[in-house]
Amino acid sequence: MYMIRLNRVGEDITACKKAAPLCLVDVVALVIKYIIENNIVESALSGTQGMRSLGFATSWFGNKIWVIRMVDFLHCVSLFLIVYFVCTSIAAVLKELGCEKKALYGQLVWKLQLAASILYMIASFLLKESITSLSARADFAVSVCYIIFLYMSYRVLSTQNKE
Repeated sequence: MYMIRLNRVGEDITACKKAAPLCLVDVVALVIKYIIENNIVESALSGTQGMRSLGFATSWFGNKIWVIRMVDFLHCVSLFLIVYFVCTSIAAVLKELGCEKKALYGQLVWKLQLAASILYMIASFLLKESITSLSARADFAVSVCYIIFLYMSYRVLSTQNKE
């Protein structure tokens, strides 16, 4: 749904269109992570003797943890790029309309997302529970800021379209 919406917004704001395929990358990364973490492929293939040793992606990389970390990295990068493209492109439009404060808020949101993504990657690679908890809270806070920015932008842009 989000990808379709970004594609439609991309008709007016072209940089938003760049974020749409990244949504698909993010969803695929999360599905792969879920499959690996829950041993879904190994469970499905456990009935066949030859496939039992396959171990899905673990046979390619040797360790399931490293595969999950790489997928986490892909998720972080795609999520950051989505927020970056959306925030910078909408902030540029807001700036053209004379809404400097709201445009600056958009710039702040993508920078906060960058910091939260870096914290998440550090937590993922170090496997530190305290950092992971902090990272989840930071990610939640940034998500709230992102939603607020999208709402503020929607209000400004919808009033501009009526005029």
